[in-house]
Amino acid sequence: MESLIMSVIIGNKQSKFFTRSSSSSISSSSSSRIIVVIVVVLVEVVGVIVESKAAATAEVVVVVVVVVVVVVVAVVVVIVVVVVMVVLGKAKD
Repeated sequence: MESLIMSVIIGNKQSKFFTRSSSSSISSSSSSRIIVVIVVVLVEVVGVIVESKAAATAEVVVVVVVVVVVVVVAVVVVIVVVVVMVVLGKAKD
């Protein structure tokens, strides 16, 4: 699960450097990547909870906390990359 999320995030970073056409296309592609990451994470969480119906409450809380942290980090990384690309794009002109 983590490797899939990291590959999406790393692919997101790499695609930013190759697509320098305009800031609007960069932001739209990043928002679609965010949606993909969130959907993947939610599917994994639902799978984990369904698999372990008899899981202790503490385990479920840990899983939810980890998922929230991963989603927040992914969103922050995407926002930072978009801002940097927009600033570099404006500075380049």
